[in-house]
Amino acid sequence: MSRYDLPQLEIDRRAHIWAQMGGSDSVSHHASKEDKFRDTKMINKIRDQLIDDQLELGRLGLPDSHPANNMKPAFGRLHDFYDAKLGPLVGKDLDEGLHMFDAELARKQEGADHLETLRGILDTERDGESLRNAEFILVRDALYALHLLYKHQLITVEQVRDFFKADGIIKSLGRHLVDCYGEYYPHFSNFKNFLPDMDFLKADSKSVELHWWLNLIDRTTRGKILLRSMQKLFANMAPQRVVGEDISSVKWGVFLDEGFYQTFEWKGSTINPHGNQLDRLKEYVITISEATSTTNSLEEVLSNFWIRNVIFKYNANHIPRSLSKSRPGEPGARIMRQHELAKKILQIHVARNRFFEHEWWFDSTSPIIHLQSKKWIGRVEQKKHKAPEEYNQLKAQCQVLLETSASDQELGRCGMGFVVQGLSDANTIRNGWLNQITTHTRPSLTDNSPSKRDKLKGKLDTLRGHYGDKVARVRARVTGAKEKNTDQ
Repeated sequence: MSRYDLPQLEIDRRAHIWAQMGGSDSVSHHASKEDKFRDTKMINKIRDQLIDDQLELGRLGLPDSHPANNMKPAFGRLHDFYDAKLGPLVGKDLDEGLHMFDAELARKQEGADHLETLRGILDTERDGESLRNAEFILVRDALYALHLLYKHQLITVEQVRDFFKADGIIKSLGRHLVDCYGEYYPHFSNFKNFLPDMDFLKADSKSVELHWWLNLIDRTTRGKILLRSMQKLFANMAPQRVVGEDISSVKWGVFLDEGFYQTFEWKGSTINPHGNQLDRLKEYVITISEATSTTNSLEEVLSNFWIRNVIFKYNANHIPRSLSKSRPGEPGARIMRQHELAKKILQIHVARNRFFEHEWWFDSTSPIIHLQSKKWIGRVEQKKHKAPEEYNQLKAQCQVLLETSASDQELGRCGMGFVVQGLSDANTIRNGWLNQITTHTRPSLTDNSPSKRDKLKGKLDTLRGHYGDKVARVRARVTGAKEKNTDQ
């Protein structure tokens, strides 16, 4: 079966193949002999797979005019890089014929040259949408090569940061982050979903092979990658003709437009913010937060939250401050209250779901969570060693915000009633988009009910008696044989 026809579950497993062979959540930036052996083994494995990838792309028979034809030469260049450059570079030690300082400079220059090769592969338009699986594999293997250059001290932290600033690479990584999770708005049924939150992505087990560079890039680059990820995540919401009061199409038309990204004034960049963008984005936030057509479903409400969140966190115009200082009767302060409440509720669910992942009975990859008792769900956050102080603080802050948002009418105005419902039942499991995960209660023989305990005890007594008699007979025969030999 082609790597481009693999079911999504198989792709998800392959996403972590390098982590299983020695990748880690952090990079020591030092390579032992064992590291070199393990890394060389993985390099050879990827090199051989890249040959198969090129053959598969050739069999697709794409016309010359197809934009995805750029994919095949990209795979060819990456294969050549692994074969002729990366393998020998990782395997060799510093040249003993050179002074140590000169050898180190030579390696750094070599690393910089190889960095340009990887940049040329990723910073190109490849029409990744039509060959999504091939795009995923190409980006993943290129990022692993970058990881090895950094791990073996061939490139510096500053070079890594600069590498991720190229527009084409930012766009590729935005797609890649979403594809790691495999689901797209508005359909989120898995326990694990993409959330456009860098703190989440830097800690989640699904993105573990990316943590090393997510922790190195600067704030502006993080924001750009997240915005590209969100445009990929919401890409299915193509704007339709606006009918009556329905402004949902306007909402997506603005956010998915390329101009939204290109004109965004990033916090931390050298561009001075302009008041006209403050006014436009402030009005946009108010419109999507207040309009009935974008607050009549849980998915719409949460998409509003994430759109607001990326604007609040990464735009240079201090929009949250402007909204908070709005005059009485204006919606700004109320929107900020509801936004903070939604943020706390989502953080509570993320923290709670991480507790579940540490439970022996929990399988995060299963579409149905099997339980022996519904009480198991409620017990998770009650365990003191599983519920750190930060989690309890989140719950307390959430309660204060709930009390501040006094009336049901205020909660309903921004559609927050859908979000608050996620806190109402402690015996449910919800994913990052607050969709309830199906659970199945399957009592076992070890259930604490007296009847089952008695049945189990009876079976054990029967087995003990049966095998006990057999053991006694065998021992008697052995003892008799020994006594006979002694007499002789």
